[in-house]
Amino acid sequence: MRMPCGWPGLLPLVLVVMLSGCASDEVTKVTITATLDNNPLTDADVQLVPKDDPDLGSAAGRTGADGKAEIFMTKHMKMKPGQYVALVTKVVDKSGAPLQAGDAAMPMAGHLPPGGPRNSLPARYNDANRSPLIVNVGKGEAQVELKLVSKP
Repeated sequence: MRMPCGWPGLLPLVLVVMLSGCASDEVTKVTITATLDNNPLTDADVQLVPKDDPDLGSAAGRTGADGKAEIFMTKHMKMKPGQYVALVTKVVDKSGAPLQAGDAAMPMAGHLPPGGPRNSLPARYNDANRSPLIVNVGKGEAQVELKLVSKP
């Protein structure tokens, strides 16, 4: 059986290459590695928000025992390549144990009642105007390293 040659035979291949190239201009996954004083930062909530261009989108995730968070883009969470500010919080109870997202008493880090849960990280890491954690996120699968210190 003879295969068609020329432009009509190549059209399906050209379309596949063109369409697959469109998605590569966006971020598909962000892997965050966060450390506090050179140790894995566990149970921390991380948000990536645009530094200057609000049209870039944003993403959020939570670090595991190894200090890593993998954030996959969805139709509701999209990011474009660009410069972002990383906002990091670790909300703990009175004993210092991290609160989990499903805990009934889990407040937002900016609205913590006195004597209750608190953010155990320095406040500057949760302030978009003061955070030193400025990162560049590239297209496709991006890697982000966040090095926090408890006493700046």
